[in-house]
Amino acid sequence: MNAIAAFDGARFTGSINVPTLVLAGTEDLLFPAAAGADLAKKIPGGTFLAIDGAAHSIHAEKPEKFAEAVIHFLKEGSNP
Repeated sequence: MNAIAAFDGARFTGSINVPTLVLAGTEDLLFPAAAGADLAKKIPGGTFLAIDGAAHSIHAEKPEKFAEAVIHFLKEGSNP
């Protein structure tokens, strides 16, 4: 946890040159949705989506919403 908290990858976000989907759960206490939205803004072509009612394990807590978002992004390159 300390290593994750101490790492600042912000300097790398501008070098990401592929469409990127940032997902966050609205109930995530470790990485709040607002942090995910900020991250997506720093990535050129970044897209953000918050999944209501999910915490940190979005894929396990809301698998249908998670899969829908990822599949749509892969097909369309944007939010569902």
